[in-house]
Order: sequence, then structure tokens, then C-alpha cells
Amino acid sequence: MTRLNCRAAFFDLDGTLFHSLEAYRSAFNHVLEQFGLKPVERAAFVRYFRHMENGGRFPEILTQLTPDGAEETFLRRFLGAYREVFPGMDRAYTVMDDAAPAVLRCVSASLPVAVITARRDPVPTRALLERHGLVPFIALVVHPREGVAVKPAPDQLIEAARQLDVPAEACVMVGDSPRDIRAGRAAGARTIGVTPPGGAWQHDDLHRESPDLVVDRLAEVPRALGLGLGER
Repeated sequence: MTRLNCRAAFFDLDGTLFHSLEAYRSAFNHVLEQFGLKPVERAAFVRYFRHMENGGRFPEILTQLTPDGAEETFLRRFLGAYREVFPGMDRAYTVMDDAAPAVLRCVSASLPVAVITARRDPVPTRALLERHGLVPFIALVVHPREGVAVKPAPDQLIEAARQLDVPAEACVMVGDSPRDIRAGRAAGARTIGVTPPGGAWQHDDLHRESPDLVVDRLAEVPRALGLGLGER
């Protein structure tokens, strides 16, 4: 396996450190049922999720799910209901393959670790990390804010590198989506794609973004960084 020599490690949150796709689908279906609409099967939801990750808009998805197309009033009501459900959604998250604590413990023993997330509210994010025992291994969490754009822009990674006083070129971005790889490459960082079973993205999706490495499991990341976990 290729080994990357880095001075800091950045991890995506949803889909990388946590299984989150089913929690998103459950929340989405809960709101659909509130409005008398049929829940979506997993395969369909993955298509919608990928559409959103690639820059699609939520109303475009809802229009496909309503018999006569979604009117603006309905869209506003649906989005309002979804935002009410969303904050509690991460209670259904599980750590990625039961490996996230061990991986972060191993990596953080040698490198500072930052979490790069699209979530804007730090309070529930910290609560999630605390619930799963990850806080002791994380030096900082970088949220998007004014002047710091969300991935695939490199802003969050550059901000993390600045706060850690490490050149972005000496960092590695670990993530499960094309956005993660694009952000890492745009920042000049090394990149590792992770394609866990049940994820929204496959090897081919990430290889098209030209990462330095793609692995099947989060537990393989320390080995890719020349660290101990995953040597067996």
C-alpha cells in the first residue's frame, strides 16, 4: 500500500467517521409520510443524495416525488418540517465500522486531527462527537461560515491548516465523497478516499477525482499514513 507522509490529518464527518446515509433517509421519509407521500427506497434515496452532493437542489427532488409537481408553498412547508427533524437525526448515527475511535486514537497519537464538516452549528456536532468518545482525539472542528466556504471549496482545509500552523500541502484529507477529494486537491493537500460498504460513493466515483489513494475501510487509513493500526 502507498504510504503518505503528512503532518496533519483532516477527516470528513458524515459518511467517513459515521454511517449517516440511513439516518438521512429515515428523516426524509418521516417528513414525506407527514405530507402523505410514499417513503423512498434506499436505491432511490442514494440517487437523490448523490444529486444533492453534485450541486443539485432539494426542490428538484421534491418535484419528482409529488404527483403534480411541488408548488412553492409546499416546498417551504416541507423544508420547514425537514429542518425540524434534522437536528435530532444524528442520534441514529453509528461510528464507521466501529473503527472511528481506534482510527482517530492511532492517528492523533502522531498527527493533529481536524474534522471538516458541512454542518454549520458547532453545538450538535460537538455533542455527536462527545457521545461517541471522539473529542479527545480531535484538535479542532472546522465549520463553514462567512468567508469560509463549504467543500468542494478548499477554504475549510486551508483554515484548518492555518489554525494548526501546518502548510496545507503537508496535510491529508480523508473523505468518502468527490467533494472531499476536490477540496483536498484544491487546497494542495494529499487525499485519501474511503468507500465503506453501504456508502453513497464507489471506487470509480472517487478514482475519477484523482486522489492519492482509495481504501475500502476507514481502518486502513492509519496504515496509509505509515501508522500502526491496520497493519495486519
